[in-house]
Amino acid sequence: MRGAGETAARPSVSVVVASFNYADLIGYALDSVLSQTFPADEIIVVDDGSHDDSVAVVRGYAQKHPSVKLYQHEGGVNKGLPATLALGVAKATGDWVAFCEADDMWEPTCLEERVQLIAAHAGESPKIVINDVVPFGDSERCRAATGAARRNMARLPDARNRIGAAEFRKFNLICTFSCCMVDRKTLAECDFASCPRPANIDWWLWRQICCVNDLYVVHKGLTKWRMHESFLVREPLESLLRHDAFLRDMDRLLVRRFPAEAAALAPLVEERERFSVVGGRLLDRGDEAEEQPFFSVIMPTYNRAFCIERAIDSLLGQTYGNFELVIVDDASTDGTADLLRSRYPGEIASGRIKYVLIEKGGVSKARNAGLRVADGEWIAYLDSDNEVVPTFLETFARAIAVHPDAQNLYAKLICRDSRRRVGAEFDLGRLLNSNYIDLGVYVHRRALIDELGPFDENMTRLVDWELIARQCKEHSPVFIDETLLVYDDMKGAGVLRITTTADLASNREYFHRKHGGHSVDADGKASFAGDWAVARAFERGSWLRGVLKRLVPYAMQKKFAYRKYGIRFPELGAFWSVLPFGLVCMLKRMDPDNGVNMGACDSGGIHCHRDFCYNKRDKERG
Repeated sequence: MRGAGETAARPSVSVVVASFNYADLIGYALDSVLSQTFPADEIIVVDDGSHDDSVAVVRGYAQKHPSVKLYQHEGGVNKGLPATLALGVAKATGDWVAFCEADDMWEPTCLEERVQLIAAHAGESPKIVINDVVPFGDSERCRAATGAARRNMARLPDARNRIGAAEFRKFNLICTFSCCMVDRKTLAECDFASCPRPANIDWWLWRQICCVNDLYVVHKGLTKWRMHESFLVREPLESLLRHDAFLRDMDRLLVRRFPAEAAALAPLVEERERFSVVGGRLLDRGDEAEEQPFFSVIMPTYNRAFCIERAIDSLLGQTYGNFELVIVDDASTDGTADLLRSRYPGEIASGRIKYVLIEKGGVSKARNAGLRVADGEWIAYLDSDNEVVPTFLETFARAIAVHPDAQNLYAKLICRDSRRRVGAEFDLGRLLNSNYIDLGVYVHRRALIDELGPFDENMTRLVDWELIARQCKEHSPVFIDETLLVYDDMKGAGVLRITTTADLASNREYFHRKHGGHSVDADGKASFAGDWAVARAFERGSWLRGVLKRLVPYAMQKKFAYRKYGIRFPELGAFWSVLPFGLVCMLKRMDPDNGVNMGACDSGGIHCHRDFCYNKRDKERG
């Protein structure tokens, strides 16, 4: 008996199941596909060289169900997910190809609901249909970790959506293959082999398809997305840093395949293809560029002998070589001077490294001392416990060449411990309320110091925010959407930090009295109704901790917010004005570290579980 969605012009559907070592789970997936109210015409299982009993399990299903077909790579070898999917699509004969991962399951009406949506929009010729997912399986922590991906997909409007190549670049909007069905001819035109990173073949395919086609959404939880504990194994930091290169490679390929549709990406690609760095020099279309920006990198340090070498080596390993490093020692007592002289004698003798020893005066005086001896037209900053990526200066040099009138530029960073990315498009109002531009990824012309002054030595904390805000109020910066710094957010025992030793509240009040931002009354109390900073105070950390914080008496909340964030809560009446916001956050399980907090955290592609967590099975698969 046909389902309600079937008509005389019934579309044929091929289901592709890519299998790798899921002998214990693939049976559940096949049972869910076989129980559809809208039966699939064929179920194509492609085994990618499994070394468990997956092949035997599938053969058993094929003997009982003629629609189940088993394919393997020649010789039964493992070729990876892109080749496995390409083989499945090549074997498919249906009008549509639906994917079901070997560990996921479908609701009985999954195909029927999708076909009904296609029929309802027949005049628009849909090419790709997705539906919402329902996570299940090993761990509640897994479901929480993948919540951002599901929320992003849930925000898509019903039915038809136009998502350009640039919009799909921010993060993968489609959680899993198992929630997607694509027109077979459209899928056959996709380039599987050129995927820049095999683990992200899904993102690569969706960007190709949605570059020229609308995305149609069934907002029903028709796919059961199985969670695994391996999802919680964090991806190596080196792999996360390669994420920007993966995006650039996708952009380049898309612009070449779809020049008109991917026009928004063309400037980014043109910049990369026009400018290159060879032998430490900037080239413009193969010839040496007329301008070779010279950078002075200021590094203040105090008792960082245990980690400063890592920071220095990351800078000395730059692909672009026109720079100097100015190290200002704020009267360290741990042998920093002897370490530097013994470790970098050649660099110090040549002037590549300038070492300046000053009397103890704090970070502002140290940086200002560095500025006084810096020779570069462009100023960059690097703290002695952070690291820059090898293309740090190269990326800024390229951007300066593309934007010759720019006065200041900034990029993104990634935190070493939390793996959180920080950085977003420039918004002065947001910047004045909370700093989302880190000094370690901020570069400016030396002339801005002469024009607007150096670091404010009246401040002992938030000095970087104050300098950046002062300059950005006069000159809007250029944002570079790349991760260029590894920020050390490790909380090492016994390590003195400004963030733990200097007073926050007084410095924050000083900043806002100088630059605005938070509204501060005559008594120095910051109003926080609708203020993101208080949303941070309420929501910092995991959802569970957020709930517990809301159960703490208001008096303790005031004390916590003042000590931690320098926010002085107003009296109880104003508290009730923001309480509904806190309740909504709790109900929606919002987490500021997943992008709610001030819009400052841009996790790029980590919204897809294949990116933000390290799936051991994907690694083994290749």
